[in-house]
Amino acid sequence: MKPPPAQPMSFAENAFRWVLMFSTGLGFGALLGTLPLAERGPAGIQWRLHWASLPLFAIGMVAGIWFWRLVYRLGATTDETLARKRLKLGAFAVIPLGIIGFLYPLRFIEPARRTEVFIGLGLAIAVLSVIGVVLVGLIRWLNENEPPDGQA
Repeated sequence: MKPPPAQPMSFAENAFRWVLMFSTGLGFGALLGTLPLAERGPAGIQWRLHWASLPLFAIGMVAGIWFWRLVYRLGATTDETLARKRLKLGAFAVIPLGIIGFLYPLRFIEPARRTEVFIGLGLAIAVLSVIGVVLVGLIRWLNENEPPDGQA
């Protein structure tokens, strides 16, 4: 079965996509670009200029834009299995950036305070997980009586 012809995007939708791609790229770029700037000093964290911050910023920027371009291209393809495979590959390529960016600064925490920090992180993960479960349940409950897409 041949898919219907693609509808041209409105200016607002196209602008939203570019803002989304650019802001995600800036976020990933900032995340990766600041990693080499932090150093352990006598008073805690010190910030020093490092040559690797610019290439890492560029890599993060490209990764953020690449991810959203992948997502938008998947919506336009007709092969659903290939689309899902590519989306999983893209997610598994981008997720480590977030994990590294989160865990890397933990090395600057004083050993005596690490237990307190990890207890706080565990509590935050638990609370956010409960909120996520509640939101998913609420969305499913609200969509329970909705007709499937394409039906009135």
